[in-house]
Amino acid sequence: MANKGSVLTAGQYLSTDDYLVSDNGQYFAIMQGDGNFVLYRGSGPSHNLGYIWAISHTALPTGPYFAIMQGDGNFVVYKGTGPSNNLGYIWAISHTALPTGPYFAIMQNDGNFVVYKGTGPSNNLGFVWATNTVAGVGEKLNIVSGNNQTQPRFLTVHGVWTANFAPLSVVFTDNIGNPYAGKQITWTAYTPTWSMYVDIPPYGGMNVSYPVPTTTDSHGNVTVNGVSAWTTDGSDGSFTIVAKSDSASATFNLTIGGLSSVVSGTILAGNNQSVARSTNASWDVPVAIFAPLQVKVLNPDGTPASGVQVGFACGTNPQDIVVVLNTVATDGSGIATLSNVTAYDRTGTFTVVASIVGGNQLTFSETVSS
Repeated sequence: MANKGSVLTAGQYLSTDDYLVSDNGQYFAIMQGDGNFVLYRGSGPSHNLGYIWAISHTALPTGPYFAIMQGDGNFVVYKGTGPSNNLGYIWAISHTALPTGPYFAIMQNDGNFVVYKGTGPSNNLGFVWATNTVAGVGEKLNIVSGNNQTQPRFLTVHGVWTANFAPLSVVFTDNIGNPYAGKQITWTAYTPTWSMYVDIPPYGGMNVSYPVPTTTDSHGNVTVNGVSAWTTDGSDGSFTIVAKSDSASATFNLTIGGLSSVVSGTILAGNNQSVARSTNASWDVPVAIFAPLQVKVLNPDGTPASGVQVGFACGTNPQDIVVVLNTVATDGSGIATLSNVTAYDRTGTFTVVASIVGGNQLTFSETVSS
């Protein structure tokens, strides 16, 4: 393996694993042992930053192979160790033989591998052929991760059956894979019906055709976290999210699919209380203070589910009858306890709904007796 500089003149060749490197050290072209002549970003095989271009054939049996700049203007790959050991043609640039040289091939600083007429860069007598892999040309938006997800629905603390999706990530580059930093990429959700909603942070709560702007980092990457989706009737369904630049786009196909492996909750204590209002030093009106409401949460295997979020919210009856809004986590025994349930203003029956994340909903019925 040897670095042969940036130029091959007529009659010079690359043996297996020899390579040319652009003068700026950003691109190299190598004659591989699988018979492929390939361009990469980077300063050489030990600093390979990604594929750019290759001759169009499948991998061949392990070499040797060589690539030669011929005196007829053709750049050709042969099997063998060199011109004195030529074991057969593999590939050539697509033109008929030109008048006898001189010609040279160069790995340019712009990522383009080009054959010219002449003895070298200082004696360039005209273009012959190129890979057309010029850096800074075109836009490519490729998906890195997050496509084709199917995520189950689970119950949130707000009582909505929602599917949460893993991060969606894209990379924005030119036509040969060089990243574009500081460029705007917008994200738009497209749903099949108005009954499906998609939340793309940071705006939240929006559904179809609402673009969310983001900016690529120094590596051309953008990642969107926290995407969630739900349907008003709790059904399954598919939707798309499109990441788009000025002239390139990438489409993520996402599906709400079924229920998660849910925990199961039961009311442990505090249901069906009847409490009269009385004077309390913390309130300027008579209030009814209820004993704590408790929920027991179990995993599918029947063991206590610790650390599960349980959201308690007002159910039926005007919400100003009760002060109860809170979210608590289950303890090591799988128990979530809501204290300080206080009702005021008037008598009557009200309900408190406990929504267990990844589980079910439970309803407490309570009465302010007088």
